[in-house]
Amino acid sequence: MTARRPEDYQHGDQVVLPKAVVAILGAIMPREVLSKYRHRPDVYPALVAVRCVALDMGKLGGSAVTGTGSAARPQPAAESKDGLLGVDAARRLIGISPEAVRKACRQKRLPGQQIDGRWLIRKADAEAYRDNMTSRAA
Repeated sequence: MTARRPEDYQHGDQVVLPKAVVAILGAIMPREVLSKYRHRPDVYPALVAVRCVALDMGKLGGSAVTGTGSAARPQPAAESKDGLLGVDAARRLIGISPEAVRKACRQKRLPGQQIDGRWLIRKADAEAYRDNMTSRAA
């Protein structure tokens, strides 16, 4: 593999990194960083995405990510641009109660990540969970 220069990753005001690098950054990012920047709509979604990549690649070991502080938490959209669902959107898609979604996430039956006290679930994981429930019921 050819060594790359730092400027190879810079594209105007953006930096494009390999997924493995993003996973490492997500794994070493202190939890407090998410809390500190949760009020920044230009930064927070990217930080959440970094943590999710780390979770995807096993760098976080499936651990929950939580924050501290008393500032108002952002309300997750029904579905974010990156396909993440909050508990309410996931429960509507799956057809179960919000507490059942949280319980499935806590028990690791439904892959999810807890960020600032809120569960985020990938839409594909919620659909797979729903389909699995449907096939077991049949």
